[in-house]
Amino acid sequence: MSPPRWISGPRSGLGVTRWGWQAPVSAAVWLFCLVSLAYGGTVPAFRVRAKSPRTEILTCEPLVLDVELHNVGDAEVQVPVPLAMSGLGFAVTIVPPEGPEFKYQPLEYESHLSLRQVRIAPGKVYRRRDVLLYSGQGNGMYAFEVPGTYALRVSYTPGARSGPTFQSEALQVKVASPDGGEREALALFKGMSQVYFMYGSDKPSIPEFVKLSERYPTTVYGRFARYYMARQLVTGACGRSHENYLKAGAVFEKLIEERRSFPLADQCMVYLAECYRHTGKAEEAAKLLEELVKQYPESPVAQAARERR
Repeated sequence: MSPPRWISGPRSGLGVTRWGWQAPVSAAVWLFCLVSLAYGGTVPAFRVRAKSPRTEILTCEPLVLDVELHNVGDAEVQVPVPLAMSGLGFAVTIVPPEGPEFKYQPLEYESHLSLRQVRIAPGKVYRRRDVLLYSGQGNGMYAFEVPGTYALRVSYTPGARSGPTFQSEALQVKVASPDGGEREALALFKGMSQVYFMYGSDKPSIPEFVKLSERYPTTVYGRFARYYMARQLVTGACGRSHENYLKAGAVFEKLIEERRSFPLADQCMVYLAECYRHTGKAEEAAKLLEELVKQYPESPVAQAARERR
């Protein structure tokens, strides 16, 4: 489809506008019209915010990234929910302590939102979460493998590359080298994460899982191992059963107690509520979700829990 004549201007025999100085303006107006049509005649306006419950991490530790998309326009908009933060208009750019910046290209991610459209009313906020670990681009396989300070920005382009781009302010992430037991746990964590994240294993009996959870349960890496082991018990990968819900619930209860040291404690509350529902504790499950909304009002999982109530 070609732009209307009043936009493109009169053309010469070579097929270019005679108004050379107006060519950029014409292209911009045409783009404006395309985006407006895609969003019901209005051009969307967003404010993007990137944050994390834990911005001081250890090398190779997963970073919990929460993204807020504020609709600062005057009309309701529909936003596609990507399967990963690097799709459907969303992009994550990371500036490492050394070397050039790179786009985060996940091999696996933590997201419990399906591919769908969400409506954002004027003045409202859409929140989503990803856990960043591996990157398909950059110098290393892990996104945060080198100690130092990283700058991370999230951008969103409405219409998947056909509209203006909105970008968050830089999120500073400080990465330190582990020592003592954390350093020993890191070696096991790398073995576990390679199997779990890269190859999509659904077996929590991986030796590295077991060793991490038993030998280093209170380390940063040990807590993630315990979380993923318990999550597998409730997501059906290991077969849902009353016994599995009891086992997983005990792990999630402990991780919630350690919330100051574990950035996915709010997600643990969601899974624990599910365990309660499947073990005859419906009232406890409802109370736990109410507590989740009160304690983590700006959490993406709390927003999802609020919408389901």
